[in-house]
Amino acid sequence: MINRDDAERIAGEMTGAPSDDLERGWELTEFSAGWYVIEYAKRGRRGGVSRVIERESGRVMRFPSFVPPDRIIEEYDQVLAEGRPDERWPASS
Repeated sequence: MINRDDAERIAGEMTGAPSDDLERGWELTEFSAGWYVIEYAKRGRRGGVSRVIERESGRVMRFPSFVPPDRIIEEYDQVLAEGRPDERWPASS
């Protein structure tokens, strides 16, 4: 089980920046399945990948831009098949 501190550590490693970095930082939106990672560097850019840190396993899932963030957060189980594990960030033990 991943807690918020673990999710923050993973997000920092993924982005290579602290959360408060105005250009490369990030924030987490918590939802039932885990944390949706909002990367400041990708705001307003088309074609960006969305990432989720799953609560149960710590696995990082990547979603293509055609899956809207709202659907990821509200219908995670239904959109999970559209995503794929980010192999650079294996699930925590």
